[in-house]
Amino acid sequence: MKSKGIIIALLIIISVIIFALVIFLVGVLNGRVDMGFLNFGMRKSETIIFDKEYKLEEIDKIEILSSAGDVTFEESENDEIRVVAYGKENSKLDVQLNNNKLKVDYSKTNNQWISFNRYSNDITIYIPSKYVGEIKVKNDFGECKICDLKDSTMDLEVNCGNIKVGEVKNLEAKCDLGNIRAEKILNKCNLEANCGDIKIEELQIQENSSMKCDLGSVKIKRINDIYVDANVDLGSTKLGKNNRQSEVTLKVDVDCGDLKIEE
Repeated sequence: MKSKGIIIALLIIISVIIFALVIFLVGVLNGRVDMGFLNFGMRKSETIIFDKEYKLEEIDKIEILSSAGDVTFEESENDEIRVVAYGKENSKLDVQLNNNKLKVDYSKTNNQWISFNRYSNDITIYIPSKYVGEIKVKNDFGECKICDLKDSTMDLEVNCGNIKVGEVKNLEAKCDLGNIRAEKILNKCNLEANCGDIKIEELQIQENSSMKCDLGSVKIKRINDIYVDANVDLGSTKLGKNNRQSEVTLKVDVDCGDLKIEE
C-alpha cells in the first residue's frame, strides 16, 4: 500500500512538471514569455491586409481556418459583421461569402514551424451579439477568444493555444495543448482538453453533455439541477450537488487531475 501511494505521488509530480513545461512552451511560442536573445516566439503583425464589412442577414455560418495567429470575435458597434486580418502583404488569405456562409481561410501561410521570429497572422471578427448562426474555428497555433453570443452554436478546435468564450448556447470545443474556458453554456456542450484545464463559470445545460480531460482539471463554479456522471482516474472529486433523478446528464472523464463543482 505504501509503495502504491509513492507511485501515485510520483505520477502526480511528473504530470504537474509536464503540464508546467507545456504551458511554458506555449507561452514562449506565442511570444508571451520573453527569453531575450533566445526568443523563438511569433511577432504580431500590425499590418492590416484585409478589412471588410458584411450584412448580418446575409450570414448564418462563419468558418475560420488559421495556421498561426489568434482568432478573436469581438462585439461590433453596429449590425454589420466585419472581418479584419493582419499579416504580411504576400500572405495567402482567402475570404469568401457563398450561400450565407462566410469562410476565412488563413491556413496556407508562408510561415514554417521551425523558424525564428515568425509573424502571427491574427484574425478579428466584429460581430453583433444577436448573431444566431454557427461559428466554426480550426486554429493550429494561437488563441481563440469569442465574446458573448448566447444564441449561437460554436465548434472550436485549437491544436496549441487556449480557447475562451463568453455566453454561448451550444459549445463543441477541443484543445490539444491549452485550456478551455467558458463564462456560461445554456443548452449543450461537448468539451475535450488533452493537456489543459476545463473551467466553466456557469453551466445551464438542457441536453446531455460531456467533458473529457486527459491531463488537467475540470472546474465548474455553478451548475443547474442535473446528474453528473463522474469518472476520475487519478485525482480528487468534489461535487457540490448531483441529482440522479435528472433527465439531463453531464458525463465527465478525467484521467489525471481534479474534478470540482462548487454549487
